[in-house]
Amino acid sequence: MTRKAGKSRLCAYGPYPGFLGLEPEHSSRKSSRVLVLPVPYECTTSYGQGTRFGPRAIIDASAALELYDPDSGTEPALELGFHTLPPVIPNMDSPEEMVANLASCARPLYKSGKFVLALGGEHTITAGLVRAAVRQWPDLCIVYVDAHADLRDEYQGTAYSHACAARRALDELKDSGGVRLIQVGVRNTAREEHEFAKAQPERIRTFLGEEIAADRARHWLGDIEELVKERNVYLSFDLDGLDPSIMPATGTPEPGGLDWYDALELVERVAKEASLVAADLVELAPQYGNRAPDFIAAKLAYLIATRAVRS
Repeated sequence: MTRKAGKSRLCAYGPYPGFLGLEPEHSSRKSSRVLVLPVPYECTTSYGQGTRFGPRAIIDASAALELYDPDSGTEPALELGFHTLPPVIPNMDSPEEMVANLASCARPLYKSGKFVLALGGEHTITAGLVRAAVRQWPDLCIVYVDAHADLRDEYQGTAYSHACAARRALDELKDSGGVRLIQVGVRNTAREEHEFAKAQPERIRTFLGEEIAADRARHWLGDIEELVKERNVYLSFDLDGLDPSIMPATGTPEPGGLDWYDALELVERVAKEASLVAADLVELAPQYGNRAPDFIAAKLAYLIATRAVRS
């Protein structure tokens, strides 16, 4: 395992070290098959703060990961290569402008043919990333892990709030082609969001947290497999989709949620049945003195990227 030693220091805007701390032969932009895009955006958070520090905390924690994958008997990072891009420093005053600018930044990355894993930042970044992705993959389907529906049309004075992220992402997708938004782990929703989703069963499928918890046979995973089979999938993973007993470091934690092995199995199955073309991992709000959530997020990021590319 070839790694570079680095110092840990929490910083929102960089310069950032490389994800996993890889040596140049395993992290050059030209040779790497995975591009890690830090987006330390935080503007519309409505409860806990700190998501702008999430990308740096994930990257710092990633240097402590073991690269070895027991399932394959290999070290995927050394085979695939991970290149960490400079952080996108978005306009903090205009969420709408941030979405447009991020879409412009992401589009050439998708066109490169490499797998792009964005690290947020608040969930609003998904709207910009999906806007660019749908230009590359018009039939895109979104698997959206989150404790919240994020389907409000407007929240606290803006249509580009973190509470509107799924709604804005859905706006970017064409109407035809079956279910376009698959929500996983939702356990807090407003009446407006519930009614919006209920009126569009042909476009939106929601797997509630309580339904997942009650499904001892885990049929929900098979249902998701059928929905994504042979499709181009964008995975948006809000860390508050996980149970707060393992992931307390989010701005809006909710009781219940996916456990670690639920999350792993979900990623494995989506990557196996679909073409997982891009992803984001968002809403880590690092907690002073508790680094376990940072490490969990880093390990999940590594899993998402390696499973997507190797599948």
